[in-house]
Amino acid sequence: MREQKEQEKQNELLRVVAEKNHEQVIEYDVKEDHAVVYAVENDRFEVLFDVEDYIQKNRYGSVFIDPEDRKVFRRAVHTCLQKEGTVMVDVRYQGKDSPSEWYSCYLVSIAGENGEIDRMVGRFRNIQQEEQKHYESLSMILSGSVPECNCNDRSGKDYQPKAVYTAMSSPEDKQHDAFLATDCIGTEKLVSGTYNDDVFAFGDSGVRKLLADIQIEEQNHAEMLYKYKTVNGMA
Repeated sequence: MREQKEQEKQNELLRVVAEKNHEQVIEYDVKEDHAVVYAVENDRFEVLFDVEDYIQKNRYGSVFIDPEDRKVFRRAVHTCLQKEGTVMVDVRYQGKDSPSEWYSCYLVSIAGENGEIDRMVGRFRNIQQEEQKHYESLSMILSGSVPECNCNDRSGKDYQPKAVYTAMSSPEDKQHDAFLATDCIGTEKLVSGTYNDDVFAFGDSGVRKLLADIQIEEQNHAEMLYKYKTVNGMA
């Protein structure tokens, strides 16, 4: 009874966070080998995917993850189910009637009273929308209006990734991941430097604040990538 109430509390917290951030939710029951992906709309869970025999028939990620990212997603799920903890991975999420978009997936494994993992929950946050928001904000400036922004972004500081590579992992996969992460860090550095120069080109304090906010978000992206490299022995 106590465990059921605790699970209800966790579900409610997950619902609130997911709806606030416009995220998808995945819940996996280890005993039943059953996974469900939800969207949260108007304070309710709406089922997007319902997958039986999720692990047994090697279906994890095959339904809603872009084919090119299924291997890394499966590795993240496998790592998460080994012991209680959190794993984060960036993959292209594929809706039923929509093209693939980049999402950050936060997976959390939960152990029962016997100490064994019996449940995994996760959130899919659309990171492609963040860049779209930057584009829309800059477009608003060009049209003569300046949107409000908040420069207190802590996503880089709060991000604490878990290792997804072990001694048994493919060295080629790890090397490929390290190359991509390093290349992305260089891109974030270039973009952040551009915003840093642009801040001094405007006299409007609202525009400067907006550009500084976007710059902080780009720096956070680089920090998250570096933390991922560090925890996986790539740095």
